[in-house]
Amino acid sequence: RPRHEENTDHENGGQSYWTWERVEVVTQSAKHSGTIPSTDTTAPFVRQDKALQTQINTHLRLDFSSSNYLRVYDDWCSQYTSDELQSYFRLESLPSQATSCWAVWVQGSLPCWISKAWYWVANLFVLIVCYRWVTQARMGEQDYTYSKVCYNVAPFPRKATL
Repeated sequence: RPRHEENTDHENGGQSYWTWERVEVVTQSAKHSGTIPSTDTTAPFVRQDKALQTQINTHLRLDFSSSNYLRVYDDWCSQYTSDELQSYFRLESLPSQATSCWAVWVQGSLPCWISKAWYWVANLFVLIVCYRWVTQARMGEQDYTYSKVCYNVAPFPRKATL
């Protein structure tokens, strides 16, 4: 959109000039959710033997090589295209997936400073960042990836046009 600016440019005789800026304006949005048929191919979880406590970070890997999902998604996006600068966003997730969790493998192995009381003391004295660093440095960290092979989804019904 054009914008008129009254800037004095002494080198060009004090002329004002037009500038153009790109502004993101949400004029339309569309949302759809559903279930993608899939088979679980996730490897069994094997915990670290060295750590008494572990932070487990989870990820999701979906194999769409046997699926029409991406094509159906592109078709759906094309139905709702109203602007050449329109952006699209999709997110696939598992309903039960926690992105991160903390596992205690040996009962009674928690140090005394890992407690609700010490956590709130760290918050009270604005030391929570240090508390997190110390906690994460003393425990193991492990990544776990959920893997799914995805299959065909039903085509999305065409939007009626007038």
